[in-house]
Amino acid sequence: MALRACISLALVSLLLPALAWGRTWTNRDGKTVEGDFVRLDGETVVLLVGGKEARVPLASLSDGDQAYAKLFNPTPTESPAPQSPALGEGAAPALAPTAPKDPSVPDLSRSRKWTDRAGRSVSAVLSSVAGGTVYLKAGSRLQTVSYAQLCDEDQEALRKYLEYQGQGLQVPAGAKDLPDQSLRSWRDKNDKSVPGILRRVDPDGSIVIQLATRTAAFPLDSFSPTDQEHIREQVAALGGADLLPADDSIRTWRDWRGRQFTGKLDPLFPASSISSTVHFKLATGQPKSLSFVALSEADRDYLRQLIESQGGGRFLPDSFPEPETEIRIWTMNDGATSVEGKFVRVAGASAVLRTETQHNRQCPLTSLSAADRRYIEQVLASRGESEAAPLVADDCRKWVYGPAGRGNTLTARFGDAAEGYVKLLLPNEARLGKDRGYVVLPYLCLSDEDQELVKAEWTGSPAALVPLDDTVTLDVRDWSLSDDQRALRGKLLYVTHDSVTISERGVPRKEPFSQLSAEDMDYVQRIVALQGMAKFDPPAASAGVVSSGVVSAPASPPVSSQPAHSRITMPKSASMSAYEVTVAIFYSLGFVLLLVTIAAVLMKVLN
Repeated sequence: MALRACISLALVSLLLPALAWGRTWTNRDGKTVEGDFVRLDGETVVLLVGGKEARVPLASLSDGDQAYAKLFNPTPTESPAPQSPALGEGAAPALAPTAPKDPSVPDLSRSRKWTDRAGRSVSAVLSSVAGGTVYLKAGSRLQTVSYAQLCDEDQEALRKYLEYQGQGLQVPAGAKDLPDQSLRSWRDKNDKSVPGILRRVDPDGSIVIQLATRTAAFPLDSFSPTDQEHIREQVAALGGADLLPADDSIRTWRDWRGRQFTGKLDPLFPASSISSTVHFKLATGQPKSLSFVALSEADRDYLRQLIESQGGGRFLPDSFPEPETEIRIWTMNDGATSVEGKFVRVAGASAVLRTETQHNRQCPLTSLSAADRRYIEQVLASRGESEAAPLVADDCRKWVYGPAGRGNTLTARFGDAAEGYVKLLLPNEARLGKDRGYVVLPYLCLSDEDQELVKAEWTGSPAALVPLDDTVTLDVRDWSLSDDQRALRGKLLYVTHDSVTISERGVPRKEPFSQLSAEDMDYVQRIVALQGMAKFDPPAASAGVVSSGVVSAPASPPVSSQPAHSRITMPKSASMSAYEVTVAIFYSLGFVLLLVTIAAVLMKVLN
């Protein structure tokens, strides 16, 4: 019999925990430890950790753990020594029931009838409560019953009795209560705190909190923002979020990609302090952070008004409209770097992109892949801004032009064709006007290969590649050359800056200006003026071109009446050659040295 009692005592001692058995304790740094609460010794909490006593300053623990230690600090009346087991039943922490003086509180210190939900009953006296178990003493036997299995009347009687004794936090969770019954320090809007347990949400939306001496219902908005979030998370986990009043600060947000999420601004971060980063609290309770510019234009405007109304906004990014272009992956020429964003515009020689963290990121056009540059051209063409983006060398090819389609080269890209002329776009030129960034060449003066390429690239009318016959016809004429009055019969084919090329029976012959007669020189100058050669300015070797067919005469300066000379000057846009730069530097240095010498002589004379 004694052996049976000892075995029963050992088993029950494992099943019936003490009042603060196996609790997780947390300090203010977030570190935790598993231990049994022994007592509160002044301002020191004594814990049993791994079979050894550990002393922890009370002030170093979290608010909830401090409240727990103060509430459950054992006293001679609250935690007497365990009673001896009876009839093989295990001992439980004694409650030391006393008769209440308040008649509205049931007297559980006397024997009464206890009934479970199955209808079974027993006459017993309340012995103690531990966890979710109620210990009843029927005669000499110690009976146990789950609090949740008691009928509603007995649950209410036990709750009132424990609250009367100031031990309301020991009331186990009922069938309608939330599963998480952890002790928590609750704060109101005035930052006053009280330890309690979240029980449930009433149908009217009131929050029921179990305190040490009473069970109280409070409106949700009476709690601090952090506690409101905790309540919403607990209730939402059970699918009862519709019991709570709606939170006006919860709204649907949209990011720059068009994706939506539901949440509100994190209450830990005041709206007036928001700058480049915005912190959210999602409806699921999860935190989320986004760059301010990563939000949609409508949400940025909403936030800006909210922030500025609360005295903030000085460090917010500048306002900008959301570009209507698509989000795409931009690949750099190195092939290893990519950027996700939208195309905004062209600024100088760079493309401005809208990314998740920047609304005006600049990427040099030369650093982008050819496919990305094609995309930019398509967007600009749809906006009517085809001339806005400068070309880069990778977008161009080398063209050959000159007498009989050879002689000069030009790096450019085909742009347009009209009246027998082709417009070639030059790389690295800012498109600031109609007369900049391109050259115009007669189609017939291109090499055979380039002519075929123009035909392949040109999508307009083939007639645009044929010169018009409406003004000047280049006839076969007699040319009088100055050396021994040689005569040459042919048609003007090509004009450069210091020579002409004449077609004699289909064979091009190049003659310098010095060999032309005054009459021939006047003829060449008239053709050049009528042809509008002042606008033709290739960068390498400036040359005016006259086709071997019929040409038109666009608006141009009046025909020159100057006498014949040995050179026709064409405007140049090419940069200075290395020789010209060297000569200019030496002339400048000589001039500076002369000034220094004169100054030195003057100073010597004056002294």
